[in-house]
Amino acid sequence: MEGPTPVSALIHAATMVTAGVYMIVRLSALFVGNEAAMVTIAIVGAFTALWAGLIALRQNDLKKVFAYSTVSQLGFMFVGAAVLSPVAAIFHLITHAFFKALLFLSSGVVMHATGGELDMRKMSGLKKRLPKTRILMLIGCLALSGFPLLSGFWSKDEIIHAASTKHLALDLILLFTAVLTAYYTFRLYFRVFEGPEVVPHAHDHGHGHDEHAHHNHEPVSMMLPLAILAIGALLAGIINLPFAAGIKEHSLGHFLSQSPSFAIGFEQAEKSYGVLTDSDRLGFGQAPSAEHHIGVGGFVIGGSAAILGIVIAYFLHLQNRRKADALAGNFAFLNRALDAKFWVDEIYQTVIINPLRFIGSILWGIDRYIVDLLVFAVGFVPQLSGYVLKRTTQRGYLQGYALSMLLGLAVILLWMFV
Repeated sequence: MEGPTPVSALIHAATMVTAGVYMIVRLSALFVGNEAAMVTIAIVGAFTALWAGLIALRQNDLKKVFAYSTVSQLGFMFVGAAVLSPVAAIFHLITHAFFKALLFLSSGVVMHATGGELDMRKMSGLKKRLPKTRILMLIGCLALSGFPLLSGFWSKDEIIHAASTKHLALDLILLFTAVLTAYYTFRLYFRVFEGPEVVPHAHDHGHGHDEHAHHNHEPVSMMLPLAILAIGALLAGIINLPFAAGIKEHSLGHFLSQSPSFAIGFEQAEKSYGVLTDSDRLGFGQAPSAEHHIGVGGFVIGGSAAILGIVIAYFLHLQNRRKADALAGNFAFLNRALDAKFWVDEIYQTVIINPLRFIGSILWGIDRYIVDLLVFAVGFVPQLSGYVLKRTTQRGYLQGYALSMLLGLAVILLWMFV
């Protein structure tokens, strides 16, 4: 996250997410046939979504909020692949690329306007200084939250719906995580763009406040990419609307179903699970076995979860920020755990890094003092023998060679006749 913002956008919006999800979906035929593997993917995905979503609650760096959000959304995608809905996983991957890149680049505009500052505690009410960025980031925040009719709503709720057909606990975890997602996303939005105007001045780099305030912080070169991504965040959901999935030839599900890996995965799923439900068939991009009626209940619940998270963020981080701070103080241990990211880095350092370093130091000692010594001995013995011969018999004196030959001949004769 310390790198350039466009690099962060590319990594978190596409590269990092694509690799693992693509592999699971591409090799779905191998995973679908192994129930233990599918359960493991579902558990890890749900845990990742919830764990990263909780950590994002207490992050104050704009880019770190969205970084942990990416990890959380990655968990959603893995759950989609695990509940026989690889189309939903790829669908969420595509929509996520639009709104997450939009949010990262919008954070870069905020960073540019505040002289490199990314700590939301040091800023507020930037909507006057960054009116265009405010609107574009609002679109990204709504899409990430799964607000109804935006791209994230269709893709995320499709995963939640698929999970609800498999296990209630999985569905509840994803719904709770959806509330968290909307909450921490709009915690950032309300803190940064709404409320009284507070602009960091410590990094104006020698410019006067007035000069800095009237500087164009939203040039076309920065706004154009955001506008293009905002269009995707708004409209990318149309590529796989639920009433078109697996039926319309222009839908993402139909397109993906033409892939041999999807077709083989679907055949393996039928062998492993018997006759698939219409929901599972649509999850592989296949047409339903009969007329399929879209249940709106799942989408209503998913959309309500997003709205609930936004409303909570509105009251705690716009209407009454002091109350939010006081409320946070009542959960000191939880705050410490979230601030420390559940001590994952420390546990990783203690359980994995330190033991590996200790083992590495032992192996280094073996290599340095035993292996290297043996190698040195192998080379040193011939060198020592050569040095001895050079100083004794191989000195280059003819009379010495003759004397050696005579002595050698005398020894041979004595050996033969005595």
